[in-house]
Amino acid sequence: MPIVIEPTAVASAVQDSHHKLDRYAIMGLTPEQSVTVVYSKLESQGDLADLRHTTPPWVEQYTSISEGQLGYRNIFIHHGDGEPPESGAGDHEGFIFTFHGAPSGTVALDPNTKQILTQAQADIQEETFNQRLPRYTQWDFRLHEVIVTDGPARRARLMESNEEQRARAEEKYLNGQDKMLQKQMAFFEILLQKISANGGQTVVTADALKDIATETAVGANLQPEQVAALDELQRANDEYEKENAGMVAVDTKFDVTPVKRGRPPLNR
Repeated sequence: MPIVIEPTAVASAVQDSHHKLDRYAIMGLTPEQSVTVVYSKLESQGDLADLRHTTPPWVEQYTSISEGQLGYRNIFIHHGDGEPPESGAGDHEGFIFTFHGAPSGTVALDPNTKQILTQAQADIQEETFNQRLPRYTQWDFRLHEVIVTDGPARRARLMESNEEQRARAEEKYLNGQDKMLQKQMAFFEILLQKISANGGQTVVTADALKDIATETAVGANLQPEQVAALDELQRANDEYEKENAGMVAVDTKFDVTPVKRGRPPLNR
């Protein structure tokens, strides 16, 4: 008998008092739902003793039961929207399913037909066909608890919050770029005004740039790093002028009188 999770059971789930900020409610199960075997597993009785479960319950927990997973055909979610219940449960439902497994006996597996046989059936088949079938312990899993959470909604809100933060960061960046463009436009506007006042000459000295930067810094809130860079340019220009002023000009003359050719004079 399949288990159907009804919307009324979800709405009446009891909130855990230890969870104050999120929904973590325990959904009530009917007696029929608690005793229904949802799925089974076979555990080898071979030499892998360290891999065997010896003390029940064998606990398994899932936040989703997808197609192909054990129990998919025996768990249904009914949303109360007029549509029939849907098999399985996705992460978006916000459920936490806890199953408890208990051993129900020893079975055999026919490797040829993949058929599970009871102990009595296995004994008959082994005697008839003179073969030995491997034995397994069958564990039957029943639904022990269903927790109703608001995890999907919280994740959606978190994603929305991240998108809002990114949007604010992009807006702040674009505003900063716009302000920087305004400062640059103000800088070059003053520069063009000074060029125009200088008769259209395009020669710009470090002093002129510093003056423009000072005016722009006052009128357009120029960044301190930009003013500092212009100051450094001014200091380099001053040092260059001092070096040129300290140099002594040298007047070099060359004797270009032509040399007369002929015999050298005799010593008398």
